[in-house]
Amino acid sequence: LSVQLTDANSGAKLSGVDVVVHEVLADGSLRWIRKMKTDAQGKVVFDLPGLGKGRQYVLIARPYGLSVKSGVITETGNFVFKVGALPVRVVSGGNGSPLTGIRVTVARRGNDGKWKGVQSGVSDGKGLIHFDPPGLGEGGEYRLQAKSPVDGTWIYSDEFSQPGKRTFVLGNSPLRVRLTNELSSVKLAGVAITAREILADGSLRWAKRLVTDENGEAVFDLEGLGKGRKYRLDAQPYEIKVRTGGITAPGVFDFKVGALPVTLKDRNSGQPLSGRELVLWEKASDGGTVWKNKGVTNSAGMVRFDELGLGKGKVYLIEARDPFGKGRSIFSPPVFTPGAVTFEISANDPSGLDRKAPELVIVSPANSGKVAAAGFQVRGWARDKRGKVQRVRVTVNDPATGTHQFDAQIDGKSGNWLAEIPSQTVTIGKFVTIQVEVFDDRYNRLAKTIRVQVIDDRSPPEITLLSPTAGDLTPMGFLVTGTVADESNVAQVVGKLSTAQKGGILTKTLEVSGNGRWAFAIPPHLLDAGDRVTVLIEAKDDAGHLRQVKRTYSVIGVAQGDRHLLNRITFGATPELLKEIRLLGRQEFLRRQLHPEEIDDSAAESLVSKIALNNTDDLRQRVIYRMLFSQRQLNEVMTWFWENHFNTFRGKTALNWEVVENQAFRAYALGKFRDLLQISATSAAMVKYLDNIHSRKNAINENYARELMELHTVGINGGYTHRDIVEVARAFTGWRIDWDNWAEGRFIFNAKQHDFDEKIVLGHVLPAGQGIEDGQQVLDILASHPSTARFICTKLAKVFVSDKPSAATISDCATVFLDSDGDIRQVVENLLTSEEFTSAQSFHAKFKTPIEYVATSVRALQPKQVGSRDLLWELRRMAMNLFSFPHPTGWPEVAEKWVDSNQMMARFYFANHLAARLQKPEDARITYANLPEYFSGLGLETAEGIVGYLFQILTAGDYTPMEWKTAMNFLKEGKTFGFSLQDTDANRRLQQLTGYVLALPQAQLQ
Repeated sequence: LSVQLTDANSGAKLSGVDVVVHEVLADGSLRWIRKMKTDAQGKVVFDLPGLGKGRQYVLIARPYGLSVKSGVITETGNFVFKVGALPVRVVSGGNGSPLTGIRVTVARRGNDGKWKGVQSGVSDGKGLIHFDPPGLGEGGEYRLQAKSPVDGTWIYSDEFSQPGKRTFVLGNSPLRVRLTNELSSVKLAGVAITAREILADGSLRWAKRLVTDENGEAVFDLEGLGKGRKYRLDAQPYEIKVRTGGITAPGVFDFKVGALPVTLKDRNSGQPLSGRELVLWEKASDGGTVWKNKGVTNSAGMVRFDELGLGKGKVYLIEARDPFGKGRSIFSPPVFTPGAVTFEISANDPSGLDRKAPELVIVSPANSGKVAAAGFQVRGWARDKRGKVQRVRVTVNDPATGTHQFDAQIDGKSGNWLAEIPSQTVTIGKFVTIQVEVFDDRYNRLAKTIRVQVIDDRSPPEITLLSPTAGDLTPMGFLVTGTVADESNVAQVVGKLSTAQKGGILTKTLEVSGNGRWAFAIPPHLLDAGDRVTVLIEAKDDAGHLRQVKRTYSVIGVAQGDRHLLNRITFGATPELLKEIRLLGRQEFLRRQLHPEEIDDSAAESLVSKIALNNTDDLRQRVIYRMLFSQRQLNEVMTWFWENHFNTFRGKTALNWEVVENQAFRAYALGKFRDLLQISATSAAMVKYLDNIHSRKNAINENYARELMELHTVGINGGYTHRDIVEVARAFTGWRIDWDNWAEGRFIFNAKQHDFDEKIVLGHVLPAGQGIEDGQQVLDILASHPSTARFICTKLAKVFVSDKPSAATISDCATVFLDSDGDIRQVVENLLTSEEFTSAQSFHAKFKTPIEYVATSVRALQPKQVGSRDLLWELRRMAMNLFSFPHPTGWPEVAEKWVDSNQMMARFYFANHLAARLQKPEDARITYANLPEYFSGLGLETAEGIVGYLFQILTAGDYTPMEWKTAMNFLKEGKTFGFSLQDTDANRRLQQLTGYVLALPQAQLQ
């Protein structure tokens, strides 16, 4: 056997190396045979008995000081014995120099996942070790491991699986930590210190843990320290854990602890209180508190705290948490610097702490605004919910005159504050900074800063009245809105109301928004129909200039106003609709609504067309979308009236039949009643719903005949008999659905099933031999019957006038019905211009049905998204699942059928649900509104404007002084000033206000 010993990496021939031959016995053990040294060419030749004839041998050599074993040899001939497959160079992580005398182990991962050493060696003078771990390169996983020369902790290389040269970096530049007491400088020995790496996302990863020596020192070897990686140290030398800030470089680090030793004592006995929990709080920049640490007092009543902010401008408080077992905490005075603190307490000390800074609002001047060089006011409001506002300090910094401080005058009741800034503190043309600070009596502070320009203001403010316009007829409660602007700053805007009959009846200081918007709400209880009122708006600026603007209006009765009309002929007022009726005038607006063909409704049609008709909910959604978005509002009101009047139950019909019927009612909603009868009588939905498909000669079904007269035309007291029902049923035998085209809901007349004999209906003879003409003649008779006129007029009057319309109103309407051959347009116009409709008793005389309540609420708030399903859920909760009323009577119209506790609870739920949906949901099924954006878009930016407008659009201006006060308090929370759409909690307050107004009784009325 000729053996060639070579280096596995360089290929060098290794001479003078002892090679030992062992025979591999049958039991796997080895028997020493002989040892020979390689020659100058690294060769050695062995004569081994039985080689090539079944006996097996292995070679062992130590070319680099470590034992290397070959694989099993079974044949004679040449054998290359490669050694040194894994040369490892051990270097220092601190300076990169070779490390000698370092023991390094090669470990292999076992099948159980655990690492096991397979070969170990010590680095030579050049830091080299030549390893030959068994199995390397055959698929196993290996790593190098050794102890750090810095702190003795284990260091591991990356994993590898192939032979080749490797460099093993050991240790880094040391971090020498000296742990001492900050106050006494005593070195703290025997304390465990844990190093954690601070990762890029701010999270922590454990690195290592050492214990300080007798000098209070611990030397860490931290990977990457000084090369971009960051660490934090934690220790607990006393009662609580202490941590450092981020450490980025090696070297000496002084870890000082025990900066704030707090001793808790009983004030009465002077004895330390042990076993009590103390909590350290930091006062935050917003005046609140931030939890920092906690500990339990030792036998001496002490807890030692450490915080990086001590002595660096931070403020801390110590809380003794329930020290006397009475469920009450006691707080210390503020702590600013390191040092020993004795915290003396007694069981009678006040408990709790106001952790929040006072609220502060600068009402004027506005940031980036202008102020008068003649002097100006800085004013606003401040309050503290638990304590007391102690001080408001105003600091004015002028580039020319310097810094000036003023203590504002504070109204303790309202929280309003005011500081007079004299002319000598500011310079014309300069930009000055104004800082306002508020302090409470609990060590809390809040500051706000604005910047303004000083000008020479010589002109009075400009006032613009936006609405109502001059000459408008106003109801007894209305909202005046406008703007005010000034060269510098508007100091005050006042609204005054007077009448010729009563003189001055209202004077109010008005809030002005940052954009100069103001509103003056005129409450309904102050005025009477026929009053001639004058509104005077007076504005004064900081320079003392005054301007007044007045406007006179005539007051009309509530039922004569625009909002009353909109309540009845639409599914609710919208901001756009209020503008339209004001521009067109009440009479022209009504004329247009009575002629829907003149109104472009393409936008609504486009929205509706996007709703695919796959199920009944899709049909319901289409109907609701038309109610919400159609410009032809009266036509939609009448469409729903006929849909309900000729009610069919979707559970017994087909979806497309209901769709076709609904479209036909919409097309003829303001047309002739006879046409509407024809639509219903030939509707597949009606034919199927009232079982006329089963009515045939000699086997009539009376259902449709009975409801046609009782519910659709003459009414239950219309003068018909049971014989008339039978005759009508005979007349409609053979009226069928074309089942060959059932999906289209096509009507057909089947003569084979028709009764051709003579019939008498309400005294009218239907000659024998007639076919479909029998049914048509019956419809003619019923459509022109006086009882039908009264019945239809009664139902329409209950929709438009009141639940109990007068006999005179019905009689007048019936006359129009008969004279116009059942022209619904003329009938509706008669009701809407009737004396009863415009009487005060008609105003808010009707209770909204659930669909009316939902639609008016949604339309008023102009949602950003109308959901595909949530409004249907709300209607079901209110017991009005559209197209699913099982009885032919249709949904009730009068209040007594709807007003009960379950209904009102469902409405309150909906009101708050709708108002609370401010943020856009991911779910397209959900309706949501953006209230701040909504009011801002209407130019309503003050509490008075927002509350006044909500009352106008949701209750038609019908509210009491107490309801006004409650609504205002939702926004202003008891303050004279203090609401802005930019407030952080503006959404919350607007939600509460809107939910409140939507739930008022008046919001349920038409």
